[in-house]
Amino acid sequence: MPNQPPRLSVVIPAYNVEKYVKVAVDSVIGQSSPADEIVIVDDGSTDRTGEIVEELYGGLPHIRIIHTKNGGLGTARNIGTAAATGDFIYHFDSDDILADGLFADFRATLAAHPDLDLFCFSARSFLDGDMQGRSRALTQYRQRTEGLFASGEDFLNFQVGRNNYRPTSWLHIHRRAVSDRHHLEFLPSMHEDEEHTPRLFIRCGRTFVRDKEYFLRRVRAHSLMTSRKSEWNVNGYYRTAQSLEALLQAEGLKPETYRSLRKLVVRVQGNAMIAIRGDGLTLTDPALQQFQADIQRGALTNAKLFLLTFCYSGFLAAKTVKDALRPARPAR
Repeated sequence: MPNQPPRLSVVIPAYNVEKYVKVAVDSVIGQSSPADEIVIVDDGSTDRTGEIVEELYGGLPHIRIIHTKNGGLGTARNIGTAAATGDFIYHFDSDDILADGLFADFRATLAAHPDLDLFCFSARSFLDGDMQGRSRALTQYRQRTEGLFASGEDFLNFQVGRNNYRPTSWLHIHRRAVSDRHHLEFLPSMHEDEEHTPRLFIRCGRTFVRDKEYFLRRVRAHSLMTSRKSEWNVNGYYRTAQSLEALLQAEGLKPETYRSLRKLVVRVQGNAMIAIRGDGLTLTDPALQQFQADIQRGALTNAKLFLLTFCYSGFLAAKTVKDALRPARPAR
């Protein structure tokens, strides 16, 4: 039918989150301006996640549930996105919480700017019950700016330029036509957001940024964020660095964008070395061994990378001693 408002689809991959999935999905369903469609992808869960979502949401007409073998977060997002029918896509995580007002704000902004491709917002972290009493600095995800940008590329450059760029997919809603036109999918590896978000932003047109904390990120034990790093993490950084290096070769890239992407490559390399050194990893994959060697050689001529990789060992040792001496805070 003509003049129908754009439809919004929310894609929610879910893997072994039986304790959290109800609160997460209910926070999406309970929005004052609801999504037109919710696609839940049970990514081969081995607990009761799949049963719970079927019991609670299987009969709702605007919710689609897909059960698939375990393929990881990136693959589950791709499956959910392919099944979604909305004009705009939002990727939400199944153990977090969405504050009310996000979709209403997005729709009001879209009505004021019908050519909008990208809507970005802020987030904050909170400790789950099993983390109470632990000494942990909570990462904040404030955009620290608000307003309209001519393009996602301009917004990326602005945030990278002031060291406030956040590559996480749950911090933005994007127009489906952009990712379809450019065949943008998530890599089936760790740290898939860091690879996907720059490619998406560079191709997005008009972008609006709201500095309001709509996404509440749960920090919990045994999650991807808090678990020890493995060679699989380093593989994710390796594939992300490869993708960003390829993006650097794109024709017509603005000089400022080239500089931004180069900074992101250095950041990914630094994160890889932090994972390797911080968790004492010995890499077995020859490609990853070469990746590590290349980073170490690059650090000799890149002061920022040198500080990230070689000074981290000293920081880690100091932090270990400090944590050992600090008494645990009682849970409240």
